[in-house]
Amino acid sequence: MTSPDVALSEPAVAQASPASPAVTPTKAKKRHSSIIRYPDQIHSRIDPDLTASIRRLCTVTNKMESELVREALGLYCRTNDPIFAQRQQQKWQQCAEQG
Repeated sequence: MTSPDVALSEPAVAQASPASPAVTPTKAKKRHSSIIRYPDQIHSRIDPDLTASIRRLCTVTNKMESELVREALGLYCRTNDPIFAQRQQQKWQQCAEQG
């Protein structure tokens, strides 16, 4: 119950002013496929000589730095971690079986 001193108002209705531009719906941004495919990240500081080497190799191979670093880490882990190597081998076999 309301007191007689309180006036009830109609719900506020937004009205477009004639000077405002038309609003068009925007498409939702699609997540980059590498984010979905590679959800984990690692950050580390590296030596300036290593940075220069990576940039040279990226220029020669036409790859992005992230691709080159991912391949290098994968090679290192496959060489030095037998569990990682075994899991990678299983993934490759599954992919080959699926066609």
